[in-house]
Amino acid sequence: MLLELKKIQKKYDKQLILENIHLSIPKGQAVAIIGGNGTGKSTLLKIIAGFIHPTVGTIHKASNLKIGYVPEHFPEDIRFTLEDYLYHLGRIHDLSKKHLQTKIPSILETFHLQHANHSVIKNFSKGMKQKTNIMQALLSNVDILILDEPLSGLDPKSQKEVEHILLTLKRQGLTILFTCHEKQLLESFADRIVTIADYTIAEDKLLAADITQKEHIYIEATIPHTFSISELQKQPGYVHVTYDAKQNLIQLQIEKTCTNDILHYLLHTNASVTLLQPKLLKREEDFYARTHSLQFS
Repeated sequence: MLLELKKIQKKYDKQLILENIHLSIPKGQAVAIIGGNGTGKSTLLKIIAGFIHPTVGTIHKASNLKIGYVPEHFPEDIRFTLEDYLYHLGRIHDLSKKHLQTKIPSILETFHLQHANHSVIKNFSKGMKQKTNIMQALLSNVDILILDEPLSGLDPKSQKEVEHILLTLKRQGLTILFTCHEKQLLESFADRIVTIADYTIAEDKLLAADITQKEHIYIEATIPHTFSISELQKQPGYVHVTYDAKQNLIQLQIEKTCTNDILHYLLHTNASVTLLQPKLLKREEDFYARTHSLQFS
């Protein structure tokens, strides 16, 4: 267990915000905190992040636990360039120059913002500012990423881009705790939904963790030699891939709702789709068993 809250209460003066909160966060989960406005969701995130202290209760954290925090509102008038801003934030958090010289180019590549490294942040779109907001929280090698309304105020295209980034981070094994109102993020991303009401946790629901319990599509395709498995893994709805190198054949298991996105990506990269079906046939089961569902990193 990375983190555990017991009997947490928070009051501001005499105003009760949270009461009798019990919450455990294991490694690798994407946990959504939901509830109406003013129910204390953001306060709970700040308690977990260590920005504010509970009035009553205890917090147990794993040894050397590192937490990255993404606030809901990102400053509008930052005059740093993207690269300078990330470097400045890293030094404030006592990260070494050597670490930042390696980490910043890597994170720019992950977020597809290499082209903007010398651009001034105040001129960014809201979507790019939110990416920057997430990037600053990942400068150190964090164990938990906390996001307060990560899609708030973004247009649909930017929401989708941020959602894809979060899915990529989740697939890398990062534990993520977030608040949101957007139904699509809950459906496509959350492993668990914690509902706050009447100052406490009204419901703590674990969603189906086994991918076989969700509605999926299986795709088989032959791929060119230039095909990138790592880029495929960044696509929305990707679950896992097996690869037969002798035949240049891949088989994908994907979330049904993202079928069009995956097919578009495959065709755009000159892959040839040879099979699309809702469940495995016997020969696909044999293929999966033979290749042991090989994961690519």
